Amino acid sequence: SKVNVSPTSGKPDQYDGDWRFGLFECCGDFEICLMACCCAPIRWADNMDMLKLITFWLAFIVYVILSLINSRAWGLVPGLYTILGLVYRQQIRRKFAMEAYTCTTCTCDCL
Repeated sequence: SKVNVSPTSGKPDQYDGDWRFGLFECCGDFEICLMACCCAPIRWADNMDMLKLITFWLAFIVYVILSLINSRAWGLVPGLYTILGLVYRQQIRRKFAMEAYTCTTCTCDCL
């Protein structure tokens, strides 16, 4: 499903101030859980595209390239995944008008 962003506020229409699922509620929506586990590049690219942070194909290609590099250089890429995830997670927080770029949110988003 696509996220409808209000043209006036720039925020998603169904914003309630918090994440829909908690940290350990990964099976709260089984379809998304299954997709994230089995097709992580597609799930991440779709999230980035829905929120208009980057296009689907660019996000997909970045994720796949990092995955390919990870198979050759194990020590480097987990750090790149963490940084990439942290930056975009903080942008998602901003898009939803949530607290972002604080020590607490950065620590939580690295977990």
